[in-house]
Amino acid sequence: MIKKSIFKTAVLCLIAGQKMNVKNIILVAAVLAGMTACGNNGLPKNDILGNIPSLIYQKAQTDSILYAKGEAKGKGVDKKDLAKIEKIFTEYAKEKEEADEKFKKELDAEVEKYRGKDIPFSVISELGYEVTSVKFGKLSKLNNVSEDRKVEFYFKIKITDVSKLNVSHPFERGQKAQVLTPIVFINSTGKILQYSNYQSVYFDKIDIQNGDECSQTGSFYLNADNAADFADFKKMVFIMKLD
Repeated sequence: MIKKSIFKTAVLCLIAGQKMNVKNIILVAAVLAGMTACGNNGLPKNDILGNIPSLIYQKAQTDSILYAKGEAKGKGVDKKDLAKIEKIFTEYAKEKEEADEKFKKELDAEVEKYRGKDIPFSVISELGYEVTSVKFGKLSKLNNVSEDRKVEFYFKIKITDVSKLNVSHPFERGQKAQVLTPIVFINSTGKILQYSNYQSVYFDKIDIQNGDECSQTGSFYLNADNAADFADFKKMVFIMKLD
């Protein structure tokens, strides 16, 4: 929730330094509104993530519209007219809260549809392990400041050739071996959307053997900037570490 004092300061700054005229602000809002209106068609439903990328994309557009509306309402307001500024803040805060609640409800419902479902994957040869399963886990907000979302998935590997593993022992006192399992996330054309160069699996022992299995949680990130790309997310590929 935005504090009133902070919002008042922001509005005053907008009033004092706003270079855009009201017509331009309204035009921006109208364009953004059009983008939001066609959001469901603009970002197709993904086989792995459903409408999660589309919802994140639309949320960014909605936030931009509300901000543009606040700018338009603040244009020309006397900076000493605190009652008017308070009214602008109240209206903005109410609309923002309603939009946030709607987004959270829709996003939570979409996540539940895909929780536990398989995520397509492949493993390049000569890694010394095979992946036996990858499943969608959960979605969480990265922090209280960023709008980025962390997508968690659960995967399981089985050791096939210890001599080929990229393995280290950073937790010798805890008797754990770390097997590096880098991953890239690709679209339908093979384009890399994101990669996790330091994804690892931690075994509860030092001397791992062929046939040993272990499960681990991995993650990747979604935000307004990459949501459109992840609408075409097709699979994960386990690879050698990228330089």
